[in-house]
Amino acid sequence: MNKWSRYNYLYDNGENFILFNLASKAYLALVPQLAKLIEEKKDNIDTLSTIHPELCEILKEKGFIIDSGLDEVETLLKRWRDIESSKKSYSIIVLPTLDCNCRCWYCYEQHNAGTNMTPQTVELIKKHIDLKTSDPELQHFHLSFFGGEPLMGFHTVVMPLLKYAKEICQKRSIGYDAHFTTNASLLTDKMISEMKDLNISIGFQITLDGNRKTHDSIRYTKTGKPTFDTIVANIHKLLQNGFKVSLRINYTTANLDTNYDIIDEFKDLSDGERGLLKVNFQQVWQDMSNVSKPFSKVEKVQSVFEKHKLCTHTGLLKSCSCYADCENSIVINYNGDIYKCTARDFLQKNREGVLCEDGHVAFNEKYKKRMQVKHSIAVCKQCNVFPICAAMCSQHDLECANATQCFLGLSETEKKAMTLEHIKSLK
Repeated sequence: MNKWSRYNYLYDNGENFILFNLASKAYLALVPQLAKLIEEKKDNIDTLSTIHPELCEILKEKGFIIDSGLDEVETLLKRWRDIESSKKSYSIIVLPTLDCNCRCWYCYEQHNAGTNMTPQTVELIKKHIDLKTSDPELQHFHLSFFGGEPLMGFHTVVMPLLKYAKEICQKRSIGYDAHFTTNASLLTDKMISEMKDLNISIGFQITLDGNRKTHDSIRYTKTGKPTFDTIVANIHKLLQNGFKVSLRINYTTANLDTNYDIIDEFKDLSDGERGLLKVNFQQVWQDMSNVSKPFSKVEKVQSVFEKHKLCTHTGLLKSCSCYADCENSIVINYNGDIYKCTARDFLQKNREGVLCEDGHVAFNEKYKKRMQVKHSIAVCKQCNVFPICAAMCSQHDLECANATQCFLGLSETEKKAMTLEHIKSLK
């Protein structure tokens, strides 16, 4: 006996039908007659073998038709667990400081002055990098910078660690790349030149909060200086120098329509620069409970960006486990405290370990609990968009263990729209 995979999705792209599986990423193009036949028989899929045996075999081969005894959720979870426990890669997210030069109203961090990483902690991180890259199973090392505003520690923390990691990864023939989550308002030509001279792959996530007027009313420095023009100019400089940029557009129900104006800031990109830029729409978390959450309006804005050849996604999607779920990923605070998730305040009560003098990490009970409860929310595991939902992570498992409804509050219609967006983003 066989069954139709719960993660199959069939949609009309205007020319033919595309059958896609969210878990395996398998796809198949179908003429309308075959798409109609599948729709008619999917609830009793074994009958398809007598009508169109060749199609049935292809669907089995690609995993659209599966054995009725197969637990698809457990199969998916096993795949994620293998990724999460893999020793082939290792990722460190470093917070040079919790301070920031901007004061955005929605930021969950305190931005305490004086929270700067010391040279001693930098040396401990180097020891940790040395320790982890000595593992013969390691094939790739990823170094990321977060905050606060990480560029505030560019010369004292960032460059020393970037250079050290490059040296040791080259010595041990390990792949290496880096990333920044930054507001980019402190970025200078000299910084860009120094990073480019390293000759490594470096990407950036940079945020805008609507058009110039809206952005400057939200994202201004602690002295009140606007930042929109500086950030946009620096994004252009990064693209011109070959750096990849994920432009995160933070929106609320009130400012979503202002984002159309952002298109004008990037309409003159070269084809090469355009290929380095991806636009990521993220709803401000304090606005998430808004009952009129505009998923359909986001799609409309995205479609206009796409018409101008600016690649977009909503940030509601994922294709594998969250970094916080992975055993091979840690967050190191400016003081050596260890965390797993960057989406919560870096309070001592939230820490999950400490960086020791020899470079090892001593994890605590909070970390052990995270590893035990991840992927445990029943309502998520029952959802048909479970394989691609970014809300499904160990942080939510810790905080919402008894959840009875969608964490994002998505309707079935919105889930279908999210699924369609995911499929299109893979092309």
